[in-house]
Amino acid sequence: MRNRVLIEKSNFHVDEVNKVVVCKLECDMQLHKHPAWNAIDSRMFKSIPYVSWDGKFIVKAKARCNATDTFDVETGKRIAESKAKAKMFNTAWKVYRICEDALVDLAQECQRYSQACVKAMDIENNHVLELTK
Repeated sequence: MRNRVLIEKSNFHVDEVNKVVVCKLECDMQLHKHPAWNAIDSRMFKSIPYVSWDGKFIVKAKARCNATDTFDVETGKRIAESKAKAKMFNTAWKVYRICEDALVDLAQECQRYSQACVKAMDIENNHVLELTK
């Protein structure tokens, strides 16, 4: 299953003294390629302030080595990157969930107007039948 979440850039900061690795991911949800792009409004993301209008954002995650363990840079990078990716997908999920809720609301509103038009059409058709008796 595709999610269109793209990692544009990744950076690692290694602090061997404190046994810490930090991973920073620059992410792009590529919302402009989404079929609902024309219905997506950046104001929908105001509850997620670090997401830009086009679905770009940055996440950071930290891997800290236990004081009793041996510090390994590569293992720290893998752990920090995995944590950052989990944050990335959590943020994308929030954005898509907000979009989904907004589109469902719009669809329900369209359905209400559609049903109102059918009722009005029936009233007018019945009125025409009464006038032509």
